[in-house]
Amino acid sequence: MVIDESERHVFGTAGSHLLGEIQIHDAAAWGLVASKGSIGAGEAYIHGYWSSPDLTAVVRIFVSNLEVLDALEGGLAKLGRPFVQGLHGLNRNTRKGSEKNIAAP
Repeated sequence: MVIDESERHVFGTAGSHLLGEIQIHDAAAWGLVASKGSIGAGEAYIHGYWSSPDLTAVVRIFVSNLEVLDALEGGLAKLGRPFVQGLHGLNRNTRKGSEKNIAAP
């Protein structure tokens, strides 16, 4: 994991066949992951708060370590789940909701 080009952290087992790199561009990524778990990680990626030169490898690492992914769903993410579900309810897939969801920003 590369943070602001100044820090590098390595996780995992030496010699593993799965290698991935995550580059953190904005500290806001941490808040989204802490508050929304894997959904927040996805949102942070979409916002450009983190990136990877090989996103497929990163996804493969997460899939092969589902217990790590499950851990993201605890803590603050668990507390924030009712709020996120409430927001999701506002974007229901009704005719009007669909028009809003599809409309370009």
